[in-house]
Amino acid sequence: MDIDINVVNRAKDGDPDAFISLYETMYKSLYRSAFLTLGRKEDAEDAVSDTIVDAWNEIGSLRDPKAFSSWIYRILYVKCQRKRAYYMTEPSELLPEGESGNLYIRQEGSGAFKSVRTSALSDELSEVGSDVIEALFSLSPEDREIIVLHVLLGFKSREIAKITGLKASSVRSREVRALQKLRSQIPFEAAKQRVTGSASDRSK
Repeated sequence: MDIDINVVNRAKDGDPDAFISLYETMYKSLYRSAFLTLGRKEDAEDAVSDTIVDAWNEIGSLRDPKAFSSWIYRILYVKCQRKRAYYMTEPSELLPEGESGNLYIRQEGSGAFKSVRTSALSDELSEVGSDVIEALFSLSPEDREIIVLHVLLGFKSREIAKITGLKASSVRSREVRALQKLRSQIPFEAAKQRVTGSASDRSK
């Protein structure tokens, strides 16, 4: 991901304006990743907010400024995993009709979602498209996270391994299986072009 290392170094030195610049650069992609992991607008916003707070508190300990992107996504990944673990103990939740950005119904005791509501995609996700989002949610949460990190955010297998704690070989094998499943549901090459094209606005 294209992050200005000089800005990262300034943030490491405690410059709040530099950190705000990093936040503004990364917010949309952080939100997309959180939503496509958790499936609910409010949960995604909470995960991103918690991630930003921890990142600001801990950025001084970041050893390699070039690793900032994978470092902050590791923090987000952990936040999302904790929310998913919480889902496992909660009953089903039917999201209110017409509530903008809430597209899924949580299934009891599974942490999974079903029943895509396509009428109210948030601005951060509108470029991705409801068909791609629905196909992504047909994957297991673990496989979906790998596809989001690789296709939507551009991380390589070794970087995804550091973020998720998986072996790079496991990341690659999971990705192959997930892509095969996606290709059986949607014209994947066209969808990939749309997704990676929308990801180009990360630096805006």
